[in-house]
Amino acid sequence: MKRKTAVSMMLIALLACTKASESTDAKRSPKPPPGPASSEPSSTLSIATEIDGAPAAAIDSARLNATNPDFKNDEHRAWKLTSLLPNTNRPGVALPESKT
Repeated sequence: MKRKTAVSMMLIALLACTKASESTDAKRSPKPPPGPASSEPSSTLSIATEIDGAPAAAIDSARLNATNPDFKNDEHRAWKLTSLLPNTNRPGVALPESKT
């Protein structure tokens, strides 16, 4: 008799756990669709740069469009700083590290 009760309790616990996760999923709000994809950088993009303490040309949308990306797939393009900034691909140059 005790064994039947223990098995019944385990079965009830398993069913209760399943129901709880199903109801939690139902209570979540739907995910919004992704925003529109933009293959071009914003025309207002402008990142000020300096090389060896002197101001250098900004990284802007014109420069990005004129420079071949170092990485590219269907959704993303990425450039190394050494590709975008002149005179930085030489010994002794230190570029800031990513904070991600």
